Amino acid sequence: MSYMNTTNPQLFQSLVKIGKMVGVFAFVSATLFTMWTPANILVNQNQLVGLPFTDNTMLVVDSDQAASPYQKIGIIVGHHGYAPEGIPDPGAVCPDGLTEVSLNLRIATLLRQDLLQDGFIVELLDEVDPLLEGYEALAVISIHNDTCEFIDNSATGFKVKATYKETNQPELSERLAACVVNRYNTVTGLRYDPRVTDDMTRYHAFEKFAGNTPSVIVETGYMLLDRQLLTEQPDLVAHGLAQGIRCFAYNETINLGQ
Repeated sequence: MSYMNTTNPQLFQSLVKIGKMVGVFAFVSATLFTMWTPANILVNQNQLVGLPFTDNTMLVVDSDQAASPYQKIGIIVGHHGYAPEGIPDPGAVCPDGLTEVSLNLRIATLLRQDLLQDGFIVELLDEVDPLLEGYEALAVISIHNDTCEFIDNSATGFKVKATYKETNQPELSERLAACVVNRYNTVTGLRYDPRVTDDMTRYHAFEKFAGNTPSVIVETGYMLLDRQLLTEQPDLVAHGLAQGIRCFAYNETINLGQ
């Protein structure tokens, strides 16, 4: 083992200066490396909140910031809290007692949990919630289910209708509807049923939202022929809706051929 020779003062001072320079260079290099690692230059997926701009534009914000309309998604639980003349309206009811409102609430709750993973602010709303008046959000989706009565063998599938109300940007509601149709079909395998009812077309809540709020009403399936999916795989139903909302929020491509 050899030792450093300190008997030559000039040599020793030169070596000290070189050592200091190497130390400074190492410190700066380490700092820059830390600053430019992927963990720092890539935004965590939980902090992404997209605005429905064109050209794949996405606004990135910190999910810890105060909620703004463009971080917020409203989910209306169809028939929940609705009691005309003091009598609760459960929506469609099956002979065995299965109610539409119970399915709506289950699916809406799972949908909220799914969307919270992306850092959205997600609100569950009653059918006639006072918060609906002037409501502003990135998107609103109202969840319902279709009749438990037998119509015919074609009474299976889901329905989606965008707001009919004049809005500042009507194309956004249409795009939201197209996203939900595409992604829900892809995830659940359920067919799209274009036979929307007048109750969907003239849905009362559409009149209440702010003009800049894209909105759709969805019948996630028929409570008779689609019962197995709705009751045994509500998480899949909710995920299909969540993917539709993500498609809209992040301005994803819609493959209309699917």
